[in-house]
Amino acid sequence: MEKGFMFYNSGSRGLCGFFLRSLIFPAAASVFLTLVFPLICDRFGSCLSYYTFIAVSLVFFVPWVNWLLTESNGTVAGNEEAANRRYGFLWLPGRYVSEIGLQAGINIAGILPMILVTNAVASEGWIRSFYITLLLGCSGPMVFSLLNRIMLLTGHRRTILLFSVIVPLSVPLGLVLHHPFNYLDFVSPFYWISWSWIVTPANESLFYGLNGGFISVICSLISMRMK
Repeated sequence: MEKGFMFYNSGSRGLCGFFLRSLIFPAAASVFLTLVFPLICDRFGSCLSYYTFIAVSLVFFVPWVNWLLTESNGTVAGNEEAANRRYGFLWLPGRYVSEIGLQAGINIAGILPMILVTNAVASEGWIRSFYITLLLGCSGPMVFSLLNRIMLLTGHRRTILLFSVIVPLSVPLGLVLHHPFNYLDFVSPFYWISWSWIVTPANESLFYGLNGGFISVICSLISMRMK
């Protein structure tokens, strides 16, 4: 892993375009939840009781969609030349930290407005919303950095991209599965972060969120140690 300060000298136009593309999914999901979904419920019967479940699930797809956009830009971990051509003005210690930090910032920029607009978990306040946004925004790049590393070492890019959807799908599955089947979700940081969002007691929310953050850091450390 490259260390020291790096200056990516490709200009900021590519970053601006990538940032705008990263907002498409949160914007489309917000429009669906606030405008289309209520119309569907009015037309086909009451389904508003599923609003929180669907909204929370869609929010957790934001980091995954952004990761797919990163992959489509040709920035798979290990492609040093492609990585150095991105994000022109960025100056942070090391390519890995730079990419993790930038992707976390892009995630947060899409997640927070989506949460505030959709009011996905109406019973929780703004402090919980910011807490979940920070956790999810930072956890996504750390988890997917491990998948990037596995892709680089194995060469099975399409297979890993296909099965990567299991990461965000762990949220709706974890919300509907009952004991003992929900144990399968315990390895997913997204599962813990989702419960951190919807549980009422603040101490449980903090505990679940820290669990999710801890698993994400472990994924990040593993990805840096893999050779």
